[in-house]
Amino acid sequence: MTYRLHIRVTDHLLLDAGTLEETRDPENRRVRMITPAPQTFYQQVIAYLTDATTQEKVPPQTAVDFQEVTYATVAVCLRWGSYFAVLADKEVHEWTPLFQEEVPGIRDTEMARMNIEISSAFCQWLTLIHTDPKRFRKLVKAALKFLPPLPQIIFDKQSYQKELWLRTFFNSKAGRAEFMESLQNKVGEDFIVRKKEEITPHLMRILANGVINETYRYGPIENIHAGSYLPDSSVPSRISPCAEQEVLTTTAQRLLPTVHALYRIITKKTGETLEEKIIPYVFRFILTNLIFPSDWSLTEETRGIKLLVRK
Repeated sequence: MTYRLHIRVTDHLLLDAGTLEETRDPENRRVRMITPAPQTFYQQVIAYLTDATTQEKVPPQTAVDFQEVTYATVAVCLRWGSYFAVLADKEVHEWTPLFQEEVPGIRDTEMARMNIEISSAFCQWLTLIHTDPKRFRKLVKAALKFLPPLPQIIFDKQSYQKELWLRTFFNSKAGRAEFMESLQNKVGEDFIVRKKEEITPHLMRILANGVINETYRYGPIENIHAGSYLPDSSVPSRISPCAEQEVLTTTAQRLLPTVHALYRIITKKTGETLEEKIIPYVFRFILTNLIFPSDWSLTEETRGIKLLVRK
């Protein structure tokens, strides 16, 4: 049996979440296969916001509010732009008979899909700052206006300023050159050349992987992932409103200084290419093994899920 999955976001936005099929795998085990829709969640959200703002004016660059940019980033790339929207939804009617409140746990295949979708979305979101900054600013305002509001987030200004200051040496051409020179003195020119060749083809995605791993993956979502299962956990586990708020709040607080710094790096005119600006930042993740997920995909935008049905 196959079900179509949809997530109601607003009266005007119904996300196609793909299909859920009950079947048997080659080992004759009962499984539920969740197949993504042709368009990713992120693509659907961006298309909706684009249509909704056709007549809207472009906000001036001087009016950029980085708390707003962070809110929009979390909404577009995580809350509604990934499989998180399915796990946090309470209205997937096909699963209602099997649903019990506060079902804990997220399976490994579901975590992998979220990692892929959130990172891919964030990569495209960052790239938009470079390729079409006016459209980016317009979409930020649109996300705040047309998507459901996120849980209230109180930013710690002192922590934000401290973290932003730690990233300021990436904000100038001279600072980046000094960092790369210092790094080369420590690890050698051959290492730098070899790594540049490895990372250049997927530079923005590697950057996105590092940022999302640092701000989202190493956070409260892991507590949900590590939870237990009900005796019959054939239903994809749900994220409770309380857990949702904790995940989104923590991610937003961590993202704010990073998004602010990256926006400055990408938009400031220095005569450098985007690659020259970003490579030093990517090396920061590569050299910090704890926050660099070397096994994350560099090309996938989404992935199907296979869930074993427990007896």
